[in-house]
Amino acid sequence: MLVQLARDIGLRVIASCGSEAKASLLRKMGAVHVINYKTDDMCAELRKAGPIDIYIDHVGGATLEAAIENAAMHARFVICGAVSTYNAPMSEAYGVKVRRWNVV
Repeated sequence: MLVQLARDIGLRVIASCGSEAKASLLRKMGAVHVINYKTDDMCAELRKAGPIDIYIDHVGGATLEAAIENAAMHARFVICGAVSTYNAPMSEAYGVKVRRWNVV
């Protein structure tokens, strides 16, 4: 739904998913770049496709970290969840560890 809403208001959409079937569907919905988080290097793919102006996050963890590293100056981040860490014990909680800030 987000892909369609963003496309309809004129945004260039970069999406991520975990299978080629889902990637195909996202492309049909209007995403211009789709990243398979299971097989692709998220940070490298975002570097190619970005920079990111608006990021809507449901995943958290390393995906959020990659988005922060590839954010444009004055980018906006909407944090809706962190599903990648929901079932992890607190001792394994993922804290964002941005190594560098890319200023675009």
